[in-house]
Amino acid sequence: MTSPNLKPSHWYYAISLALFLVGGFLLHSSLICMANTSEQVLVPCERALTLSEAGRYTVFYEYQTMVGERSYSSGRSLPCLNCSLVQMESGRCVSLTPPSIPSEYLVGCRHGVSMLTFRIDQPGVYHLSAHYPEGGDGPQVVLAVGRTGRGQVAALGLFALSALSAVATFLKRWRSRERTDRASP
Repeated sequence: MTSPNLKPSHWYYAISLALFLVGGFLLHSSLICMANTSEQVLVPCERALTLSEAGRYTVFYEYQTMVGERSYSSGRSLPCLNCSLVQMESGRCVSLTPPSIPSEYLVGCRHGVSMLTFRIDQPGVYHLSAHYPEGGDGPQVVLAVGRTGRGQVAALGLFALSALSAVATFLKRWRSRERTDRASP
């Protein structure tokens, strides 16, 4: 007695694609939310920023954007800027570091790439200084400072998990299909 020739369902391909798309949507949505709530700063500058929550923040270089009614467009590569951030109340410098995981967003006419990250322990007014090295001149560019909340970290984790799930589902389906094809007379 021969067993019926059962082939794996094509739905597995659809499931793997759906997992990947859902994860990508969640990640993109969280970056859009951060971009929409970020504070834009024209550089070179000396500027007081009111940061209303403790936690991690990201400084994005917006290489294409709108500030008010004016549009700004510059090269995508990061400009060489000397940046510092000082808590006004205590005079303490805040450590600015490159992002461990670079990110990028495209929200309407705003295109940004992560440049620096920092963490503050308490909300307050902070003095941001951003200038070209050694008093050099350069084009006026736009930085956006936004809160990196748990939502973005969770969305990044979900995206990574969904991508891995999609790949695993696809590979399992592929192997199952190969075994079925080899077993077919």
